[in-house]
Amino acid sequence: MESMPDFSLSDRNFPHLKRFGAYLLGHHLQEAAEVNLALARQAEMPLLTLFAHLSEQQLLEVVKENLAVFLHHLSEHSALEHALDALHNWRKDSLPTIPRAGVATADLILGYHVRKQVLLSFVERYTQQVPEAVAIARELDLLFAHTEKYAFGLYVDLQEEMQGAVLHELQEKNKELATALEELQAAEEQLLRTNNELEVRVQERTAALSASEHQLLTITDALPGLITYIDREERYCFINKTFEDWFGIARSQAMGKRLPDVLPLFLGKEGGAAAYREIRGYIRRALAGEQLQYVARLITRGGAPKHVLVHYVPQREGGQVLGYYALFTDITEQVEAEQALKKSEARFSNLFNQNTVGMAEVDLTGKFALVNDCYCQLVGRSREELYQKRMQDISHEGDLPHNMQLFQQAVKTGSPFTIEKRYTRADGTQVWVRNAVSVVKDDHHQPLSLVAVCQDITNKKVAEQALQESRNLFQTFADSIQSLAWMSDAGGQVLWYNQRWYEYTGTTADIMRQQQGWVNFLHPDHLDAAMAHVRSAREKGVNWELTIPLKRADGEWGWFLARAIPIRDQAGAIIRWIGTSTEITEQVITQQ
Repeated sequence: MESMPDFSLSDRNFPHLKRFGAYLLGHHLQEAAEVNLALARQAEMPLLTLFAHLSEQQLLEVVKENLAVFLHHLSEHSALEHALDALHNWRKDSLPTIPRAGVATADLILGYHVRKQVLLSFVERYTQQVPEAVAIARELDLLFAHTEKYAFGLYVDLQEEMQGAVLHELQEKNKELATALEELQAAEEQLLRTNNELEVRVQERTAALSASEHQLLTITDALPGLITYIDREERYCFINKTFEDWFGIARSQAMGKRLPDVLPLFLGKEGGAAAYREIRGYIRRALAGEQLQYVARLITRGGAPKHVLVHYVPQREGGQVLGYYALFTDITEQVEAEQALKKSEARFSNLFNQNTVGMAEVDLTGKFALVNDCYCQLVGRSREELYQKRMQDISHEGDLPHNMQLFQQAVKTGSPFTIEKRYTRADGTQVWVRNAVSVVKDDHHQPLSLVAVCQDITNKKVAEQALQESRNLFQTFADSIQSLAWMSDAGGQVLWYNQRWYEYTGTTADIMRQQQGWVNFLHPDHLDAAMAHVRSAREKGVNWELTIPLKRADGEWGWFLARAIPIRDQAGAIIRWIGTSTEITEQVITQQ
């Protein structure tokens, strides 16, 4: 709560103004203002009151409230309008609220001369109508004189108070300045600490970046491919170690130099110029923002050629191409393998298309994938027709079950097989072939297809069939005669007996193979002489004949006339012996 004012002035058109001043002096400032406003509203004439410890706004509100009543009665008076203009135009923004201030000084709120003019105008108007006008005028003069004297004293006090206030304010400002200096010093220390921390962080990040760059360089140096970065001016900005390994020059010789100037270092002047002309189009496309790849052939250290797959990857920033990364991958082994494969395929094609034997390739279902002319002639069908069929479609139905068993086993195990089979030609005739079938596998040893080398064996089969028929006729004939018949090789090893032999001796083919042949059935008394006679004839290569006893199945002995003749080849060499043993037991008994 603020303190009471030292002086209060009330102006009314009544005598004894000090009575009102004494009354207001005993009240609180706010209460005094309210009393004055109430009196102003109740009075016939306006009351003008000024107070200290009020802000400019509060003072103006009080004055305006009083003058509003005054204006109602004195609206025609120019002096009042002049006073109101002075009130509205007055400004004291540079000064704070003045403590313990009085009124009526020239430097205070309204100004002494403005107030005096208002009061004199008031007296001049009303002294002619009020009986006590003379007394009021005297009282006002005394009041003015007293107020001016008192205001001068207040003015001096005000100056001292203002100096004290200014000094106090300066001290406060000094304190604030000292505090600000302390805060500034603390801020500087904090800034220094922050700067040190930032320097440490920068050093750490610089070290981390250096380590990262070193790690990246280590990684790129370990890669088998060549990696470079070239800027828009075609200057080398990065090169890994493979560059040195391939071209035999240090990367320091190329760093920062333009590509057309680096190529001659390891290709020579003409070779470098030619190489640059070949790749200039790719470089322009990469610097235009295109990512591309192509296959090239490089001449490396020592003149060794190297096939590479080249990738160009542009580097962009803000929509602008700054340069491009170039990655060279060595594909020499792959290219050489492809070239070798092409040569192998060419050799295979030449071999496949020869007309000596038929060749056919089928997939894992048996569908024809490739056939040569000889195979087409062999099976009597066109290439176009065969490509629409499977090998099962042209195989003889009698041979197909065994053929499919071997085919599926080969697909499953990858093992080759050989088969003699028949194909049915388009005209319905049969052709015998001997197929040697192999499995074609991929890099993972999985079957891809089967290739058959086909040989026409029709004539052989016809001859074998005729021979078999001849054998069958001979066997039938030999089994139908009453004599015991046999056949041996050139050395005398018996290879065949007719059925009559087995019936007479009671043996089987297995027993005869395990024993020494007919010798075991010859009577011991005749064995040596008979064997000597047979050996002599065999050595001479002539026919032989003997009368010998042979043991029967029931253990009895029967007499036989044994004869044998040699079979010779075209050169006259003996290849077989054929013999018969005709029973003559009854004749021998009759003779005896």
